[in-house]
Amino acid sequence: MSVEAEDVIVIEPPGTHGDASVPIVFLFGWIGCRDRYLAKYSAIYEAQKCITVRYTACCALHKIKSQDGFGASAMHVYKAVDNLLHTTEHPIIFHVFSMNGCSLFASLWELLDTVNDGQMIKNRVKGLVFDSCPAYTRPWQSSRALAFAALPPPLHSNFARFSYRCFYAAFYVARRTMLWLQSWWDPTAAFDKHSAYYRMMQFNDLPKNQLYLCSKTDEICAHKSITEFCDSQLHRGASIETKCWPESSHCEHLRKYPEDYTAATVAFLHKMF
Repeated sequence: MSVEAEDVIVIEPPGTHGDASVPIVFLFGWIGCRDRYLAKYSAIYEAQKCITVRYTACCALHKIKSQDGFGASAMHVYKAVDNLLHTTEHPIIFHVFSMNGCSLFASLWELLDTVNDGQMIKNRVKGLVFDSCPAYTRPWQSSRALAFAALPPPLHSNFARFSYRCFYAAFYVARRTMLWLQSWWDPTAAFDKHSAYYRMMQFNDLPKNQLYLCSKTDEICAHKSITEFCDSQLHRGASIETKCWPESSHCEHLRKYPEDYTAATVAFLHKMF
């Protein structure tokens, strides 16, 4: 199964070229996200005269058996925007969606520890926006996201999607069982290696300013799990802002609450710049 990635899209609004004070906003999409969807979010930042970089990592099953499978996508993004990262002093913000976006961000964050000027680039990252993440997803939740991405309605029947979901739920159950067994002799690395959620829990240098956009009715990334991650960041001294809606689907908060979503995002941006 594969949900193909689209290429890296960079947008420079008129009047921003050559101005090093203009923020760069990286937007990393959810599994199955198309660039036309992500463009609706980048438009919020472009209206505020920010440069935007849009990308959604390819989600192929043979590549996502572990968090390390996102390394190639992280390198692809890094090389695509190398000029922006190394020849300018733009401040940076990341806006990531669901665990697909989180996984790509986590891999890119680790990649910066291994490249020239990586620490300098990290120091320019002023904020991190989480949409519908990060969360520990159970097999039935993960398979739901995969099924909707591969067999989106109304192009495919509910029966086909449910069958597909059951198949991949079984795969995820088997994989989690293997991880549980591995944790008996490698308790510190088993889940960290395979889950962006646990790996990011170990990061001590995430951007201080963080905004969480979530819903209490999210069926894929549970609000409780997002809150646990948020609390862990609070204990590390992060400056946290949260916008939690009573009812909206996974990665559909902008669609249901466009004014609230836009206001929260713009306010967070203006807090830093």
